[in-house]
Amino acid sequence: MLRMLRSVGVKPDMAYYGALGSIVLSLALWFLPASAVSRDRRGQLAIFVGLWPPTLMLLGHALESEVEAGHRDQEGQPSNTQHGAEQAPAAVLIGE
Repeated sequence: MLRMLRSVGVKPDMAYYGALGSIVLSLALWFLPASAVSRDRRGQLAIFVGLWPPTLMLLGHALESEVEAGHRDQEGQPSNTQHGAEQAPAAVLIGE
């Protein structure tokens, strides 16, 4: 999926800007005065849009990692599928 997104020109920054935009849109839906849509409906829509940023940030991070892996491969450095030995094991990150 990441390769397909890169092939159509999606860059990591686009996902990050999309996350920022969805935060702004969510706040706008929540705080702007009601027009034709009821307050409950706008609240539900604001919460729905507010769920997008984590997904978009993760997508941006994955695209960024994919680009970095491609640069490592082009430079002749071995590509590590574990994203480098400098990262802590999952048990340490979780706190076990």
